[in-house]
Amino acid sequence: MSSQRVKIYDTDFKAFTSIVDVSCGHGSIRGLSRYKEKVLTAVASGHVRVCSHANDSNNIIDTGGSIEKMRHNSVNAHIIAVGGKENDLKLWNLEQKTCTFAAKNVKPDKLHLRVPVWISDLDFL
Repeated sequence: MSSQRVKIYDTDFKAFTSIVDVSCGHGSIRGLSRYKEKVLTAVASGHVRVCSHANDSNNIIDTGGSIEKMRHNSVNAHIIAVGGKENDLKLWNLEQKTCTFAAKNVKPDKLHLRVPVWISDLDFL
């Protein structure tokens, strides 16, 4: 089992100042960001957690499947994108804890075979 702990590095002191336990779901951390002075993490099982390192208040969102990548939108701070193997791209609103967009797979190919989905990386433009 992988450790789901995040070390916080303070650039003013040039040292690690604290460790935050972000345990939720299972698997390794697939995305890490900062959201409203809190730590935003996503793990392989598809769980996204917003937790404060000052107190243990936490919010967990189940994105509905295993994920390979989570990205935080730098323009709209309350929006994240997640995706993975057989889990198509989804946009989530962190304030409302709702999925605001879910991509759909392309139509089957000429042989009527389903096209596999594997989101391995993503980014906001």
